[in-house]
Amino acid sequence: MNCVENDRATQWLDFIEEAPVGFHQLDAQGRIVRVNQTELRFLGYVAEEMVGRSVADFVVGGEREMTRIRGKLAGYLPVGRPEAREFRRKDGTLVPVVLAERAILDRQGKIAGL
Repeated sequence: MNCVENDRATQWLDFIEEAPVGFHQLDAQGRIVRVNQTELRFLGYVAEEMVGRSVADFVVGGEREMTRIRGKLAGYLPVGRPEAREFRRKDGTLVPVVLAERAILDRQGKIAGL
């Protein structure tokens, strides 16, 4: 990565971190690898409580949701349509959200995360 690319990557990460909407990134197994401050505040967690855990730990529907996420990660369910879900806050209350997922592709064009 050259200096210009590095600067753009840093700006992009700053944009995500400061976005007025929640954001999290999943790896190929559906684990959270990044979460922004907006989502952390909204759900009542700190990053260490979310990063590395399955997103199913925070979404109502647990294993059923993981099955859906695995289907998207495997490429046999569509990615990109907004979908309504309920997330569980740290205090146990439920909050409706609309997810707008995007696939993260590796160099070979395979889905590497969401």
